[in-house]
This record gives sequence, C-alpha cells and structure tokens, in this order.
Amino acid sequence: MSADLLLTVAHSFRVPGLGVVALPAEAAPRLLPLDLHTPLAVTVVFPDGRMETVTATVEEIEHLGTARRGLLLEFTIPTLLPSGTHVVSTEAMLVSNNSMGKPYLF
Repeated sequence: MSADLLLTVAHSFRVPGLGVVALPAEAAPRLLPLDLHTPLAVTVVFPDGRMETVTATVEEIEHLGTARRGLLLEFTIPTLLPSGTHVVSTEAMLVSNNSMGKPYLF
C-alpha cells in the first residue's frame, strides 16, 4: 500500500448529512489532475498519531472569488480535523485526463 500526501489540513468544517470538508492552507497539487467528485480511499493522520481510513471525494470550494481544491471526508462519526492533520491516499489514483486521453496511475 502506498501513501501519498494529498493535503495538510488548514481548515475543516462539517456539512450536515455529507461529511467533513478538509481544506489545505496552500494549493494541493495532487488533487488538481483529478476530476471533481472522484472517490478516493484515504487515511487521515491526526497530529496525535491516531489514524482513520475513510472514503473521500475531491471537491472545489469557492470563497471570496477564489476556488481551491479540498476533500469531502465520510466519517462514521462526524469529526472535525485539527490544523496540521495529514490526509494521505491509500490506493493508486486513476486519472483519465492525460494527453493521450488514456487512463494512467500515479
């Protein structure tokens, strides 16, 4: 199992009925090539070392005219993420928008 850092949480907020949105302080380049709503298996690594594996989807949030990518995480029990929490991929990510129009893994 590979683990690639997708983002480090700067802010998070709960969306009732959907999950927790995790936003990075800076752009999250690993999310940019992925289509919106792409489902991913991820592991959330809390600052205290505790880990939880959940499903996430790639989302885009716009605030004050600026759009940025983040993740919507599906926790069994709603959990806010402290700043500094890491979200890492726990599966190869399939991307279908390469220059040849063929899927590839990274």
